[in-house]
Amino acid sequence: MKLALAVALVFSLAARASAGDPPEWSTPVKPFRIAGTIYYVGTQGLAAYLIVSNQGAILLDGTTAANAALIERNIEAVGVPLRAVKRLISDHAHEDHVGALAPIKVDRVIHDGEVMQLGDVTLTAHLTPGHTPGCTSWSTTVDEKGRQLNVLFLCSITVAGNVLVGNHAYPQIAADYRASFRKLQSMKADILLPSHPDMADVLEREARREAGESDAFIDPQALPSLVAQSRAAFEAALSSAQ
Repeated sequence: MKLALAVALVFSLAARASAGDPPEWSTPVKPFRIAGTIYYVGTQGLAAYLIVSNQGAILLDGTTAANAALIERNIEAVGVPLRAVKRLISDHAHEDHVGALAPIKVDRVIHDGEVMQLGDVTLTAHLTPGHTPGCTSWSTTVDEKGRQLNVLFLCSITVAGNVLVGNHAYPQIAADYRASFRKLQSMKADILLPSHPDMADVLEREARREAGESDAFIDPQALPSLVAQSRAAFEAALSSAQ
């Protein structure tokens, strides 16, 4: 039940996208600031978040290997040189989220509840397994125009084809999903940022803000709503599999 944390300054370039990947996974979008010093630097279908501190930046997820150069350009486009990216972290080990980080040597392991700090940025790891055994969500607080806002970077909580009954490789999968739903139900987030942006309408919220809705990203009901929907989908899938 661990999540690897790597320290590096560069990403792997290259590698072709799988022919079966949804096209939105590699569709570029203009990078943008979300709140405080948090930026979206991912693609239309896969999130990558840049958290900038006064001592360098943290990149959360890298999307696919084929997107590595695109993510690099997005980071530079928000004014952060690649050499300023001091830490690479992920929320889970599926290729569509860590493919671009795969060649990086792991520097240390982060455990549930552990706090990671870089300069004036503090991130707390929350183990939320189910989607994968090491699925880890991250929380932080940002200052947005004088308001202190709780931000949760949510690891996926979807079933996504996982075998829920008779899974010999992951026998406790159903129990882990339920434990994660309980944990997340007790948490609060003013801003929800998932690994797949469509799960919390991240790109749509940016469009709304561009149209004049200044608080488009602030939605304390987004987390409980998504947890409830995901729990219902999980229970339906489990019942069908039994």
